[in-house]
Amino acid sequence: MTVAENGEENIDFSDLESKYRVTLDEDFDNILIIDNLPKIDLSKEEKLMSVLRKNLFAPVNAVPREGGCLMPRDNETGISRGYLFIEFQNSEIASAVAKIANGYRLDKSHVLSALKFTDFEK
Repeated sequence: MTVAENGEENIDFSDLESKYRVTLDEDFDNILIIDNLPKIDLSKEEKLMSVLRKNLFAPVNAVPREGGCLMPRDNETGISRGYLFIEFQNSEIASAVAKIANGYRLDKSHVLSALKFTDFEK
């Protein structure tokens, strides 16, 4: 402990800061954006997610993280915007799902595209 010029004590917390440093995971390689989904209301979301689980996730035993699905919606109408953010346990699972989802024909008017969140700006 040292005394500053104004008479207050300066406490050195550097040992605690280094011991308890929290590193944030800023790698979003485990998050996929699945685009060109049908624009649906909330009542059809579970049916769509069931189809995605069966056809895209199950073949590679992928399970989205708890609370890791976000389907943005129009605030006024409640209709989805046609894409989905989905988070998996790791980037390998996300890559495997992206491989299946990209080009997947959901129906005659919806061919999906999928890319990792980190590749979005590229």
